[in-house]
Amino acid sequence: MTEPKTEVAKADRQLILERWFAAPRALVFRAWTDPAMMAGWWGPRGFDTTVEADPSPGGGYAITMQGPDGTRYPMHGQFLEIVPDERLVMLDMFEDHPPEWFAELVRLRGTDTDCPTQMRLIVTFADERGGTQLTLVAEFASDLDRDAFAALGMAEGMGESFDRLAELLAASA
Repeated sequence: MTEPKTEVAKADRQLILERWFAAPRALVFRAWTDPAMMAGWWGPRGFDTTVEADPSPGGGYAITMQGPDGTRYPMHGQFLEIVPDERLVMLDMFEDHPPEWFAELVRLRGTDTDCPTQMRLIVTFADERGGTQLTLVAEFASDLDRDAFAALGMAEGMGESFDRLAELLAASA
């Protein structure tokens, strides 16, 4: 059987990633709200991640990914909405990312005017084919920002994160 892959699409100011997981919806949802589980899959391959989170409406989170070269990518945010096993809405803020990361984002955008430091994430979980269909919608202030994040490798990085999530879910079953 072929390993499921992350499907990527663009819509108005949105980057949409979809992935099917061979795991119950409650377990996939828990992997997005349990800090220990999040640390086990969040970030591309080769990254170490630490997570602190209060998964309640209005609760905050702090995630730091550390790349193989030692570069740290801190982010923080807030859970805006939580519908258990169905939906998460998160405000993801990354103003503390390294200056080199922002320099590349500016280069890809073609301007440093209104350079984004946050995005809204909407994650939905649906029962499908005996597993869970996950849809992640990243909402940006503009199509320019969406396209810059796509060019920066957001879809590939999340795809690797989703690969790691699939492995974690298989080990948790």
